[in-house]
Amino acid sequence: MRVTKNWLVKHNACSDGMSFVTEHKLIGTDECYFIRQLVKLDKHDWALWLLVRRLDRKDRIRFAVYCAKDVSPIYEAEYPNDDRPRKAIEAAETCMKSNTKKNRDAARAADAARVASWAADAAWAAADAAARAAASAAWAAARAADAAWVAADVASNDQSAMSRYIEYGVGLLEDK
Repeated sequence: MRVTKNWLVKHNACSDGMSFVTEHKLIGTDECYFIRQLVKLDKHDWALWLLVRRLDRKDRIRFAVYCAKDVSPIYEAEYPNDDRPRKAIEAAETCMKSNTKKNRDAARAADAARVASWAADAAWAAADAAARAAASAAWAAARAADAAWVAADVASNDQSAMSRYIEYGVGLLEDK
């Protein structure tokens, strides 16, 4: 898909972003090129914004699971007896393999048990995106983006993890 001004306006791109991509002549370019250029120009947040809006529901779940798995060892080292994030990730993976009502209910149950018992941190945000992505595509897009940001912050405290997550997502787009 070519990223057009109309598409960006329709999806509520911010005025700063519109000015920036116009100035850098990105309007009308292929979405994967557009996203990679944003990363090169150190606009990871804008690249992620576009990426999660272009991924379909199943790929948003894949993306969120990828980010969650990347940071889960950090969480598990800190909380070795808490397997709820892992269970939420597994439930989301099960939904990806077989999107049945039973599997969606199991993902929501894993999510509800986890949310009821502990507050937000990196693994929570990432696992939350993975589990909740099974229920709502629009919500999942925002949570997938949140998961990547939180995961990148925890994993490296710089942009290298975010760049890796975005490149994984672009790969999902290219596989279409």
